[in-house]
Amino acid sequence: MRMMRVLGVVAVMSMSGTAAVAQATFMSFPANHVAQEVSADGSVVVGGVNGGGQAFRWTEAGGFAFLGAGVAWGVSGDGDAIAINNNGGISRWTPATGAVGLPISGAFSGAAPAISRDGSTVVCGNQRWNSLTGTTSFPLPAGFATGSFSTNDVSNDGSVVTGGFGYGTPLSQPFRWTAAGGTQLLGHIPGGAPNSAGTVISGDGSQIAGMGQGPTGFDTFRWTQPLGMVGLGVVAAGFGAPYPRDMTPDGNVLVGTAGFTAFVWSGAGPENLQEVLERDFGLNLNGYELQFVNGVSDDGRTLVGLGHHPSGFNSGWVVHLPSTIPAPGGGTLLAMALVIAARRRRARVPSRAADSRARS
Repeated sequence: MRMMRVLGVVAVMSMSGTAAVAQATFMSFPANHVAQEVSADGSVVVGGVNGGGQAFRWTEAGGFAFLGAGVAWGVSGDGDAIAINNNGGISRWTPATGAVGLPISGAFSGAAPAISRDGSTVVCGNQRWNSLTGTTSFPLPAGFATGSFSTNDVSNDGSVVTGGFGYGTPLSQPFRWTAAGGTQLLGHIPGGAPNSAGTVISGDGSQIAGMGQGPTGFDTFRWTQPLGMVGLGVVAAGFGAPYPRDMTPDGNVLVGTAGFTAFVWSGAGPENLQEVLERDFGLNLNGYELQFVNGVSDDGRTLVGLGHHPSGFNSGWVVHLPSTIPAPGGGTLLAMALVIAARRRRARVPSRAADSRARS
């Protein structure tokens, strides 16, 4: 199972103005090995093998460890607790216990269970399992006698949950659940329609992002208590209908996919992730196409997802960066430093540069 690895040289400007050289790295997995989530420090990647039905846990040092049938959708912060869906059965895997089935009912085979960063809580469908309190179902929002839940993410300590609450076709709203406040509906993008769902949540549960119908089509939104729901303009960037998949705990970096294009939002606006990696970090992916970005580490420097390999198959990928992704327009100085440093390096040690390209 040979992997494709690409290195990029990045010049990072220090406060004194001197340049220190670090490397951004890209690695693709074997065919059909899909990366779904990454641990807090970026060292553990989980996912599943399409067609083979095997969940996996991957580290660079240890390679692939297969965890049994299913897909690993979520991983705790330390990488040691993993949420797996095996044809509708939800289990929690740890090195000590292996995969243990959880009493979560009603999940379908493609549902993506989420696990809290502390590993204590798994959510899927309309239920929440906690290692201390067991399984509970989410209460209906005030004023509703019927409706359906689809949970998508949970805060670091398991106390806040988000997803979509459906109450008609296509009527749905994002929800935010806490034990104290119950199920709170979050509304819709101003000027849009109530057809949306929360897909990711910040570490403390104060920010929620998702996909919703805005004035000009489906867009990504971010919700906070002070501001409510705000459209982020992903649809206006021409990417297609966007689906946010993960965010950093502080909410400053949001990643997802839109029209088979991996995108990143980092405070000022959405951008094509592949273009950001090439422009700001000097990565040339040699024909590999980033299509989905599914997870981001807590520091924003490791990203994982799915893409199309130049040999003609789909595979997962991992990117490690020497710094966080800058807001749009913030990478100009970095890009200039990159070009200057790369040229100087080639001029001073051409033979070593050639050897490095051959090895990569």
